[in-house]
Order: sequence, then C-alpha cells, then structure tokens
Amino acid sequence: MSEPESVPDRPEEIGGYRIDRVLGRGGMSVVYLGWHPTFGQWAALKVLPQALAGNPAVRARFEQEGETTARLAHPNVVAIYARGETQDGQLWIAMQYVEGTTAEAAVQDGAMTPARALGVISEVAEVLDYAHRCGVVHQDVKPSNILLGERSDGRERIVLADFGAAVILSTTAEREPGGALVASFAYTAPEVITGETAIDGRADVYSLACTFFRLVTGSVPFPGHSTAAAMANAHVEQAAPPISELAPWAPAALDEVVSKALAKRPEDRYATAGEFAAAATRALSPSPRPSPTPPTLPPRVSVTPAPFSSPVRRVSRRSMIVAGAAVAVLLAAVLVWLTVSGSDDDVVAAGPAPTTRTSAPPPRKIVLPNGYLPGVCTPGEPTDPGTEVIMSCGPNQDPGGPISGTYSLARDASALQATLARVIATATTVVCPGNMQSPGPWRRLADPATPKGTLFCGIAADGRPLIAWTFDPDRFLAVVESVPTPDGAALNNLYAWWASHS
Repeated sequence: MSEPESVPDRPEEIGGYRIDRVLGRGGMSVVYLGWHPTFGQWAALKVLPQALAGNPAVRARFEQEGETTARLAHPNVVAIYARGETQDGQLWIAMQYVEGTTAEAAVQDGAMTPARALGVISEVAEVLDYAHRCGVVHQDVKPSNILLGERSDGRERIVLADFGAAVILSTTAEREPGGALVASFAYTAPEVITGETAIDGRADVYSLACTFFRLVTGSVPFPGHSTAAAMANAHVEQAAPPISELAPWAPAALDEVVSKALAKRPEDRYATAGEFAAAATRALSPSPRPSPTPPTLPPRVSVTPAPFSSPVRRVSRRSMIVAGAAVAVLLAAVLVWLTVSGSDDDVVAAGPAPTTRTSAPPPRKIVLPNGYLPGVCTPGEPTDPGTEVIMSCGPNQDPGGPISGTYSLARDASALQATLARVIATATTVVCPGNMQSPGPWRRLADPATPKGTLFCGIAADGRPLIAWTFDPDRFLAVVESVPTPDGAALNNLYAWWASHS
C-alpha cells in the first residue's frame, strides 16, 4: 500500500479505536493507525471503503481475509484483534500494528541485500508451509505484502500480511474456470491464472520464487509488460530469464534453484516453500575449498598500466565520494614483471635437446591500482583451479586506501562469478556508500549504459570493511579491506578510494 495524498473522509473513530493517521491505501481498502484507550493498544485498522461496501463479492473477500488470518496462529502472521462493521456498513479489521517497512520498499530504497533476501524468504517460507498444513493457500505472495519490523532482541521481524486472496484447499478443486482473479499478476502462478488445475501450496512456491527474484535483482521475472493480459501470458507461456542475467554475481546453482521454483507445472517445482528456501540458501553458501592442485609453473605475468574511469554512482547525503561524478579518473598502475619460471639450466634432459621449442602462451596481465610501493605486492600460488593468477598486496598509500588487497584473474567467466559468490557468502552484506546496490553492477562514466562488472560492499568476519569488484572483460577480481575507525567512516573512505581507482 502507498500513502495517499489525502483522505478527506477519514473517520474520527472505528470500533473504539481513535484514528491517528492513514498508514496506506490500496485498491480495495484503507488502512488507518488507531489507538484504543481502553485496551491501551495501537492497531492497524483495515477498512472497506464506503464505495465498495455494497459489493457482495468484495465484502465476501474482505470477511474471508479476517477469518483466514484469525485461524493462523503463527508469530509471522499479523495478529487479528477484532472485526466488525460500522453503522454505515463499512467492514473493518483491527490488526497488530507492525512498525517498519515492507520488502518492496526496502528494494526501492536499495536496502535489500542477498543475505537479507534469504532471511526474508526463509521466514516467509516457514509461514507458508504452516498455512498449507492448515489448508490455506495465500495466493498473493509479493514483496509489498511482506512487512519488515523489529523484534525485541533487535533482529528483523518478518510478517506475511494480506490473506484477502487466500483460498481454502478443500474448495480449490471446485473453483469455477474464469472466476475472479485477485492475486497480483507479476507474482502469480500459471495455474492460478488459467484455472485449469486445482490450486495447492505449490502456487505459493511459485509466487515466493517471483518475490525472491524481485528482492535479489530489483526486477520481476517478466518485466516490460504494460497490461495484465500480457503479464499473465508471460507467466503461462514464457520462461523466466536466469537470475544471473540481472545479478551477475549469482552462481549457476542459484539459477537452477529459481528455475525449478518457477516451473510452469506445479509437479516440477519444489514440493514446499521450505524446500525452495533451503535450496536457495545452499546455492549461496560458500562451497568447500578444493584441494590444491600439484604445483605447476605459472605463465609469465606482467602488470601494465591501463586507464580506468570512475564508475557511475547515485548521489546521496551519505556519500563520501570525492570529486565530481562527471570527471573520469585515469588510473596509473604499477609496471611489474613477475618472472616465476626457472632458467634452462634447471631442466634435466634425458636425450638430446630438441631442435624446436613450443611457444609459451601469451602472458596474462593484471592491473593494480595506483598507490602501491615497489615490493608491497607479491604473486601467489592459486589454490583454486578456477584462478589463473593471484597477487597479494599490503597497504596502499593513497588516501583511503586499503590495508590489504587480493587481485586475481579467473580462467573463465563462470569461475570469476563463483569466486565472487564465495566472497559475498563469507561477509556481511551492506549497502555501498552513495546508496549503491550491493552486490550490483558498476559502470564507467564514458559508457554508462554498459555494466563493466559487479560491486560488493561488506563487513568481513573480523569486522574489517570490505569492497570487492570484478572487471568482467578481463575476468579480474579484486578484494580489498580497510581498518575500522571509531567514527565509522572507514567504508566511506575505502569506497571513495575505489571510486577513483576502479
């Protein structure tokens, strides 16, 4: 729901609750914040507008929401305090007031990280599986119906609201084809749209997968459709794009999980919402580090200067980014030749020397940001088969520079994204300064339409601020850390350094 500009007919009192203000308004109801002086209780009062009070179908749905919600005794379902009808025929429901925001608002504010999204869908999945055991299918799972508040212990509280579209399992088989469809098309399962099969909990699994898609990528699975008919047809006929197309950091395993949850046929999906949430969690969990491969002579590596432009970023009051957003920064890099292979004298031959030599593969180049003194960066032996070259660096001398950094080149694009996913999984995700999405795409000012890689901001396990970024054309990954400061500005300073050195 969204806050309306004005509600001229706002009542003074409903059901003993004194109306304080409007919390939001949807197509079929208005929600007020009310205070009951006798109970000493704040409540969210959902009221059926006078214009709809005479519609029997709308009244039936409104009454069903109250009855269905009241029968679900779960801490993640909004509690019902009371229900009634005003003297002029308006139905109302007094519900527990959850102070906070919605998952949809968190996405729009850039505050929905992958880790937070996993927490949201995991708790919503628990609610849905409970409701399904009680014989209730929600049928309208979407980010705006997920309330985000705070628990007494400071942890985030996640509440599933709006059971107005819910159906009782015992009656779904008797639903008439072509009946009224009240669920939101952007998140609706194909069988709910077509009405060709009986609906069960797997319809909510589909909607939860659509919700997760939105939380992680910022987009619905089928964007760009301007009419409900086009959107409905997309759910029935089209395959959703891989989640990694919009979130390049996402591993292939997550693509498979979401694809299964969005299967057109219910029998091809996960049987329960909990199974889907568990599979998504496993897909984003760090995989065990593979055993080191036998040592081999690495290719000759050169580090050469290459110009980089500053990334496009959104400006906010919290941003600590230096210089103007329109200035492209040329990065001067350190030129170092890393000669790792031994001389010909080190080779023992069992026969005569060959008359020809096999040419070595061309050396890979790795670009280091400016600010590293000679000798502070050293090449290492990759322990991951997907990494071709790796270099570890000490402190960077430029303002805001990291205390340590690791720079690597992956063997292919898949290995690059897998390594980034492991970095993300081992840190606490935070929104980047300037309200930049994390993880999210970054771009150069010279070519703002084309993402060049993925940017991630986080807090490492030891509390150090961390920034990781990829430059996809070179299969390049950098992970840099800074030292926490009492004023909390370390991440801002590190981000400003990255913005001028990326």
